[in-house]
Amino acid sequence: VLQWWLAAAAVAMLIVGTVFWATSWRAGWRILRPGDTISTAMQIHRAAIGVVDVSSNSVVRLERGNRLTLERGTIHAKTISPPGIFVVDTPRAEAVDLGCEYVLTISPEGDGTLHVTAGWVELSNWRQSLVPAGSTATIAAARNAVAASVS
Repeated sequence: VLQWWLAAAAVAMLIVGTVFWATSWRAGWRILRPGDTISTAMQIHRAAIGVVDVSSNSVVRLERGNRLTLERGTIHAKTISPPGIFVVDTPRAEAVDLGCEYVLTISPEGDGTLHVTAGWVELSNWRQSLVPAGSTATIAAARNAVAASVS
């Protein structure tokens, strides 16, 4: 009976560990936690989301769940998650992944560009813009400016 309980406990720990591993942001073997800030070039990934490449001179903060904040710099995101699951906040807008690949760049002043290479991204603050593959959206630095102009 003791062997059965030990085996059951080992299986339960394996399941919990696998779920935790699959739902955590990681950089290599390192598990990242909400509140962690990335300020060096690195690749982070989450099994249910995909891969985010953080460029040098960038500042990215991990929020709770499937959310990041890009304070400044550039990220390249390639996602596998269902639409609406992965979100990147910036000082002036929110980029909601709709199943895609994109490059998001934010200057220290808060303005930036979003270039979508596959799928769609919803870019919004007080206005919403759907940015399709092959398009670039400009994020205005001024408060109360149009969230994005798509070209």
